[in-house]
Amino acid sequence: MESGARQDRVVAGRIFGRIYAPCCRVTFATSRTIASDGGVSEGSGGFTNQGRIIINAETFAPYFWPTILRHEYIHALHQSQFVEQPRWLLEGVAVSLSESPVRSSWTPNRIRSADLADGLRRGGFSITIDWINDAHSHRNEGVSYALSGLVFDYLRFGGIPASEQRIFALMGALSRGGQARQAIESIYGCPIEKLDVDMAKWAFGLPIFSLGPRT
Repeated sequence: MESGARQDRVVAGRIFGRIYAPCCRVTFATSRTIASDGGVSEGSGGFTNQGRIIINAETFAPYFWPTILRHEYIHALHQSQFVEQPRWLLEGVAVSLSESPVRSSWTPNRIRSADLADGLRRGGFSITIDWINDAHSHRNEGVSYALSGLVFDYLRFGGIPASEQRIFALMGALSRGGQARQAIESIYGCPIEKLDVDMAKWAFGLPIFSLGPRT
């Protein structure tokens, strides 16, 4: 667990900058006890709250626990560096960094099986920045997680110059109260609709076979 946390800090540090690495207490809970630990009682796989990571041991099999722990630890690192981050940014960064630490883990087939193809064609960025509600606020929560993660995979691995520095700038702009569309268009130098188009081209052009999330 500690070696995984060190790797997560290295990967996250490329975006967040020098990280104050908080000490996190990990608790494995059940659907009956997770709410008392600060989590969401229905359907929650994990939750991070003030240096505490709570994992619902009943929601996912042990095979998935390392990925959930990485995801929640990224939240802890993110929240130690920035405030006032919208839901799409918090979850998108956590999904991308935990599932694609060194290269994108997405493939065209996985995109289709995750029901993201239609969203990409309609505009991945435009849809994602509208995801601002709390956990379990609508039925397509899983699609929102996946699409936001794919957005940040594109921002990291899609050939955009100074990709990590731009994400850092985006976090800072929103932390200071900036509006998402205005901040994105200013930092990336183009209308968000162009990012929608470029992201779709990149996503559907990914290799057929994933090389996997870790080296």
